Amino acid sequence: MNSKSIAFVIMFAAIAIGLNVIRVPAIYWPGNFYQFCEIPVVVAFLLFGAKIGLFVGVIHVAGQLMLFNYGPEWVPGYPVAFLALLVMMTGVSVGNWFIKRRVESNKVVDGKRTAIYLTAFGVLFRGGIMPFFDFWVFYRILLPIALAIPIPDSYIWGMMPFFIIFNATVPLYSVSIGYLISTRVDRYLKIKPQAPTKV
Repeated sequence: MNSKSIAFVIMFAAIAIGLNVIRVPAIYWPGNFYQFCEIPVVVAFLLFGAKIGLFVGVIHVAGQLMLFNYGPEWVPGYPVAFLALLVMMTGVSVGNWFIKRRVESNKVVDGKRTAIYLTAFGVLFRGGIMPFFDFWVFYRILLPIALAIPIPDSYIWGMMPFFIIFNATVPLYSVSIGYLISTRVDRYLKIKPQAPTKV
């Protein structure tokens, strides 16, 4: 990476870490929160591609573990949240491929439709994959190890609707807002985006 790329990584990672202080309670899931710290990572992915996006995400997780470690459950929680973001961005990448195919077929895809497609694929991937990871891996293996206590299966089954709702709703704001910001940043910095960001 050149010095310019390193500067962007540091800038976006710092913004992401700073946004950890903002939390919006998920009213259907006491103790869980919606956060905006994923948005700078999404913007980095959209503008600069997976390499810089990954660097921003890894630094962000390291910052979370150092500055916002509220208990043992957060040690596996932050990396799993980053995994969920990667799954979501895989969906966004598939959405980007889908948009390119439509453009090649002479279909008109404007900025609004691009945002809808990218968000929809992000919802489809994260909402379709991560609830099962949460159920089978996080709450059955990782969290019991971190807490040193087993978690009853009946409790995990009861949480399944919350896993689905949460993972399906996070992309609705993180991808759509990330796309909107990336279009504005692209206009000022003249970056060749890795996902379609023209409106």
